[in-house]
Amino acid sequence: MTGKAEDSQDPLCEGSCRLQTGLGQLLVNESSQLRFAHGTHFGGSQLTVFEYHECGNAADTKLCWNIAVFINVHFGYLKFSLVGACNFVQYGCNHFAGTTPFRPKVDDDGLGRLHHVRVKSSVRGVFDQIAGHGLFLVEIECAAKFSKLTFAILTETQKSRKPIRVGGSCLFTFMNPTSLSQLEPFDLGVAVVGGGPAGLMAAEILSGLGHAVHLFDAMPSVGRKFLLAGRGGLNLTHSEENARFVRRYGTHQSHLEPILSEWGADSLRQWAQSLGTETFVGTSGRVFPKEMKAAPLLRAWLHRLRHPVSASAVQFHMRHRLLGIKTVNSDLENASESSRRGLHLSFEVKDLSSAASRFRWVRAKAVILALGGGSWSKLGSDGQWVPWLRAAGIAVNPLQSSNCGFHVAGRSGGGWTPFFQDKFAGQALKSVVMSWTNLKGEHCRQQGEFVATRYGVEGSLIYAASADLRNSLNARPLTEFKLDLLPDRSLEQVLHEIKHPRGSRSLSSHLKGRLGLAGVKMGLLNELLSAETLQNPADLALAIKALSIKLTETRPMDEAISTAGGVQWQGLDPALQAQALPGLFCAGEMLDWEAPTGGYLLTACMSTGVYAAKGADAFLKGDEP
Repeated sequence: MTGKAEDSQDPLCEGSCRLQTGLGQLLVNESSQLRFAHGTHFGGSQLTVFEYHECGNAADTKLCWNIAVFINVHFGYLKFSLVGACNFVQYGCNHFAGTTPFRPKVDDDGLGRLHHVRVKSSVRGVFDQIAGHGLFLVEIECAAKFSKLTFAILTETQKSRKPIRVGGSCLFTFMNPTSLSQLEPFDLGVAVVGGGPAGLMAAEILSGLGHAVHLFDAMPSVGRKFLLAGRGGLNLTHSEENARFVRRYGTHQSHLEPILSEWGADSLRQWAQSLGTETFVGTSGRVFPKEMKAAPLLRAWLHRLRHPVSASAVQFHMRHRLLGIKTVNSDLENASESSRRGLHLSFEVKDLSSAASRFRWVRAKAVILALGGGSWSKLGSDGQWVPWLRAAGIAVNPLQSSNCGFHVAGRSGGGWTPFFQDKFAGQALKSVVMSWTNLKGEHCRQQGEFVATRYGVEGSLIYAASADLRNSLNARPLTEFKLDLLPDRSLEQVLHEIKHPRGSRSLSSHLKGRLGLAGVKMGLLNELLSAETLQNPADLALAIKALSIKLTETRPMDEAISTAGGVQWQGLDPALQAQALPGLFCAGEMLDWEAPTGGYLLTACMSTGVYAAKGADAFLKGDEP
């Protein structure tokens, strides 16, 4: 491929260039954190290249052959195309390194020179999105020896994560590779990635089974979502009998039932007691620590992990964001059998005192991923693992909001009126019964309370139905639930009181005096019912007993308490091991399940952590000679 760069005339692409090639015109947009570098000569043609602006200037570089090629690069968990070339002759070798995937000389660290590199395979696919940057091993084939060359490159991560778009694909700027000694993987037996309840529980079980456990997390500290849950008193689990307990997991009951039967609600309470935390059962059947706080329990837990009585201490590695994972075997064909076993993990490591980052390889015989779902990204659960886990061959269902609020249509389709928002937003509807029909045609009914918000509805009763309501919205533009505002009174009783003569009193005063309807409940009737319905006793009575509230969409996933979707159960063996990557186990909310609030979420997260840890233990012991 040869080409010439031209100034773009497109006003939407200011600060960009067009590359005219035999394949057509490729538009190259400049990210706000990048700038144009000097012209780089490819034979008689020119291509303007990008360089990250803190890496120095690019020097002029000539290509002896008037040839450039596309190289299909497979990073194990990412696959896209990069521009490569043959037989570089470089002037100022320490500068141009920041702009190309291949260099004739890689500083002076002993990595050697690359000459006459040719690639036999053509481009098979270009992907529009790249889920993260980092340190990768790139495989290319050398035409002379028909053997694989492996070398390390480092992508830009310091400032912006915005890709440069090249004809619908992504082209990234490359920084100088670190020395070979810095790229040597850190070898360990078992790695746990994720410092939430599932990851911490997996680390505790593995440590107790005699393994040296290393736990990695992207955040500066662990258990952040656990502490957030403690603001409401830390609902640990639920006291209801097991058969009813497992039904709370809906369509995923069959997957979680054997896991919860091994380590469930009773085990969780015993575990809390072993850390010096007494629990009690509330009036709703929910189980709480007596202190009603999460911080003391988390402190005791971390102290035991770091200073166990008889087990190995868990080693914590914070500010380590996992960028991808792949099997060791595909890269190290000439290595010994012992060094080839296991998985390679690449991490971006944030510096404590600056915005700078570095990259770190870890090689582990077994890995437990407990990366959370996609809610509350500021606490670490951002769902960024989905694309690269899919690229590694592991099927993942899309993440969706669960235990979330919903937008309402209101009477006219535009949501609540400004009057209702200003007067009633934030007020709770208590002692009401909600009924709805799921996609299977099953009629559901539950009593509780929820809150009217400026956008719609949210709260524990809404959370209980959120899975069915969300699934209905996925199938149709609108869905609805019915609200019984007076569940303790029959329809006949309500109608009788409405028909009672009210004299000169207003309807609101009459309903308040005869039925106790006031505040936000009366506000809902005025908001959603027409004047004709309000003045018709039979229609009004029906509305009080079955007020229709139509929903249009869920609130954003990042606001949800939890998420649905995740790693498909069909891709895991009974021990929660990924069939596509032996030695990789998944636990917690990143698995495809959901449950309402009430202690069911935390119980299943910790239970799957226990289960995955025991599976990893069996895997590691089976790998021993």
